[in-house]
Amino acid sequence: MPSADCYRDVFDEAWDLVGGDLEACFYRGETSRSRGPIMFIPILFNGVLEDHYWSLLPVIPVYENGTIAGVYDAFRNMTETVVAAQSCVKVRRGSN
Repeated sequence: MPSADCYRDVFDEAWDLVGGDLEACFYRGETSRSRGPIMFIPILFNGVLEDHYWSLLPVIPVYENGTIAGVYDAFRNMTETVVAAQSCVKVRRGSN
């Protein structure tokens, strides 16, 4: 049987930011509310902690035979979009 610890193992560096919502969903069946359009969450990729931006849609419990079997999270990595927007702002301001 899966547990919220699987998420912690994969995203330990971001657990303080998203762990509460994931645990509430997985253990109590609570659907989280969106925290806004985009949230900064650093993620460890290939051994390097990188700045990433995520759209945080609600996490929703997934049921099988009346018990929570998992969590549907529609987090979407928006880093390229945010970086592109930041670059446009810099160009408009005349700085590089």
